[in-house]
Amino acid sequence: MDSITMTAEQQLPKGWKKTTFGEIAQVVSGGTPNTKLGTNFAEKGKGISWITPADLSKHTDKFISNGARDLSNDGYKSCSAKLLPAGTVLLSSRAPIGYVAIAQNELSTNQGFKNFILSDDILSEYAYYYLKSIKSTIESLGSGTTFLELSASNARKIPIIYPTSQETQQAIVNKIESLFDEIDEGIGRLKTAARQIQQYRQSLLKNAFNGELTKEWRSKHADTLPSENELLAQIQTAREQHHAQQLADWQNITIGEVVTISPKKEKAIDDDTDVSFPSMHLMSSSLSEHLTYEIKKWADVKKGFTVFRNNDVLLAKITPCFENGKSAVAQDLINGIGTGSTEFMVLRSSNQILPKFLYFLVNTPDFRQAGIHNMTGSVGHKRVPKDFVSTWAFSLPPLAEQTEIVAILESKLNACDQLAAELSKQLKQAELLKQAVLKAAFSGSLLDK
Repeated sequence: MDSITMTAEQQLPKGWKKTTFGEIAQVVSGGTPNTKLGTNFAEKGKGISWITPADLSKHTDKFISNGARDLSNDGYKSCSAKLLPAGTVLLSSRAPIGYVAIAQNELSTNQGFKNFILSDDILSEYAYYYLKSIKSTIESLGSGTTFLELSASNARKIPIIYPTSQETQQAIVNKIESLFDEIDEGIGRLKTAARQIQQYRQSLLKNAFNGELTKEWRSKHADTLPSENELLAQIQTAREQHHAQQLADWQNITIGEVVTISPKKEKAIDDDTDVSFPSMHLMSSSLSEHLTYEIKKWADVKKGFTVFRNNDVLLAKITPCFENGKSAVAQDLINGIGTGSTEFMVLRSSNQILPKFLYFLVNTPDFRQAGIHNMTGSVGHKRVPKDFVSTWAFSLPPLAEQTEIVAILESKLNACDQLAAELSKQLKQAELLKQAVLKAAFSGSLLDK
């Protein structure tokens, strides 16, 4: 239960009253017409405003005027939706419970709401903030097996405490909003900083592969860097393994020329051998986190899974995992062997390219964006094709510079992660501060501060 909900033993502030929403409001549900009939709906702004819980999922304003689509007159007449007056407080009652908004104008909702048409005793804004402050109390009144749902009878049981003076209610609302404005200003700065960190990450990766990141390092090691001819010699063996080309045609090397993609399965392994098994959902999109895995017997995972070994790069090829940046370098595998989802593309480095360098390469903005553009397959099952990865061209620096690039990236990206974690912590603290404001508001102490 919410800490701000007063028990019967607690004394109400002078001039305050404790009751339920059923005593101070008419509770009205909504409805949905047959969704297979397009004539039941109208374009946004051209019919009867109609709100669903999905419309509130990313809605941050106090008031709402319309949803993603309107009801037509026929659609409205065919279902149990009701026209609600401006000022009605909308409370989502399922999937999920607890979204709150105020009707800015006359509108309707689907059946996923319990709507409060308030008496003249309660200001809409006061009820709005009060409901937001007791979300866990409201959720506790829900029931159901598939998903929790708040019934109309239980909606009427939602407790509320309020000053009988509307002047005091308005003063509380004003104070809440003043303090929230200050907190939101700080939250805005934190979110801006978080975006800047992400932009910095992207620039780091871009600069790592255009030579800017190690520009100073190269100037200090000019005498130790191999010549162009020496560098070509290093990769010539790998090039010849794939196909013969005239040297004059080569400017950029491709991943497929220095990397084995989807290598052949391991030789015979004893069924009782322990191997590592990473789950796709456990794979992080952070460039600084290590691969986590379970331990399984080879007999249980030798069929129907992708096999890999230490230092292989795992690239999630299916949507939305690819877009989310799920990838890892396989390290510290049990007995040096791992198996996992068939949606992993395994990239095995040759001696011309470091695994970590390859890992950062396939996480560059250019590679990711191009990969998304080249995905094939049906909606929901699109994948990055092997040919795209194999033919991706890039400039390959010598191993010494690859080592330096990896070291710089690991250091700077780790610093980014630490800063991002601190920002996330501060954002959570800001949200807790909002809850503290609401607690003070509905205990009668906010106006004393």
